[in-house]
Amino acid sequence: MSSTVSAYIFPTIVKLLTANYTAGDESILLCDPTGASFTITMPAMATALNRRYYIKRTDVSNNTVTVAVTDGTLDGDATFVISAKEGSITLVTDGVGWFIL
Repeated sequence: MSSTVSAYIFPTIVKLLTANYTAGDESILLCDPTGASFTITMPAMATALNRRYYIKRTDVSNNTVTVAVTDGTLDGDATFVISAKEGSITLVTDGVGWFIL
């Protein structure tokens, strides 16, 4: 019995953020909400298939970073708030929903 494994390799693109942003081709989003809380909106699932997004807070303020999706849900919810100082999440989609790894 044989099986086929498909692998897609995307370049690592790092984006430094301090305000609301819609994710695209980046794979690493470094977020500094020191000045104010803000929201990262994930791209449509159809354009994000086979991608992995790493989102990391880089500050220790009391502000937060909210991750929102435009379609589907994020582990069953519309948003996820990174409130932990220097907290992070990793996201993937299967085209039906977003998942936190």
